[in-house]
Amino acid sequence: MAKMLGVALVFAMHVATYCQLVPGTHVYWYKALTNGYNLQDQGGPNLPEGIIVHEGKIASANYSPGLGYAGGGFSCGSNTNDDQGWCGVFFPGDLNNIANAGGHVDSAFIRGEYQDVWSSNGPLCHEGPIAVRCGVVDVSFGIMMWGSIEALPDDAKWADLDPMNNLSFDMGIAGAEETINFQALAGRPTGNSDTPLLDSQFVKFDVTDQVNYILDNVSATSAWAIVLLSSIGAGSTGKFSISAGENAGGTAQDSTILVKNSYWTQDGNTAHLLAYGSLAPISVEKTPDMKGGFSLDNSPNPFNPTTTITYNTLGRKGMLTIYGSTGKVVRQAAVSGSGSLVWDAHDMPSGIYFSRLTIGNTTLSKRMVMLK
Repeated sequence: MAKMLGVALVFAMHVATYCQLVPGTHVYWYKALTNGYNLQDQGGPNLPEGIIVHEGKIASANYSPGLGYAGGGFSCGSNTNDDQGWCGVFFPGDLNNIANAGGHVDSAFIRGEYQDVWSSNGPLCHEGPIAVRCGVVDVSFGIMMWGSIEALPDDAKWADLDPMNNLSFDMGIAGAEETINFQALAGRPTGNSDTPLLDSQFVKFDVTDQVNYILDNVSATSAWAIVLLSSIGAGSTGKFSISAGENAGGTAQDSTILVKNSYWTQDGNTAHLLAYGSLAPISVEKTPDMKGGFSLDNSPNPFNPTTTITYNTLGRKGMLTIYGSTGKVVRQAAVSGSGSLVWDAHDMPSGIYFSRLTIGNTTLSKRMVMLK
């Protein structure tokens, strides 16, 4: 057992050493591909093709100190009937991976689909400005309490991330603090009998400075979350709420909603981070409209210096491409049907590589690790 643990530790150290940063468009969205989301849907997320998708844990939550309400959604601001400003927290697990040390983004945004309904306290989305106190907070104690990022519950609340402090406008912020003047959009004019105005639209909140703070301070034990804090009397009359149910609990609409929403989401899991920059490819890129039956794999993995890549295109013509973590193509071959290709990488450096099988509009990718 000790020998096996030693081998595993050496392997983990090699992967950490050779997991290079990849420039491009990265999206951090919990189980986005596993759940089959069409991320390029123009009537929904409308994300660009060729994005690198990270499916690791996302924890989002909100809290209203005045109401004493702690939820698993994500809200910020204060509508005309609220007696307290709403505060939200967003924790991107994969961004906190030590492999991202030295990474940098040119821009980054928290996004999610608007929830355009009313509650007993008024609209969840209300037109007007929000003076958002934004920054990064340390939630390592909460992660330590759970044992790991992956152990966080899918319906995490603020207390799961930090049981020692309140999520409020006056809370302490570790870094990257700034006031962001955000203009919230108008939702339903007066109530749930009105036509919704924000269905299938996604909020886009700039958190570039906060993401770079996390990247500059990531370590093997750190855990950083981004907070969006608001308060009545601090210039806030607008409010936005997004569907942020990482437990994929659905978007059932109660009987008080007379004019039903036409949401893009079918399960409520829409909170994600979109980042443009150089980051570690923690998860393998795939396409969400992957068709059953196509396959791509390689063995052994890790390998030195050869590995056999197996594929099945179901008789269609395809292109098999091998590229490094920087995006440079190192080998390419036209393929068809069920077969295999032996890749001899003796003249390549140790590190992370990807095989990509493209069949029409369908793409499958596989991460491969070479350890010399």
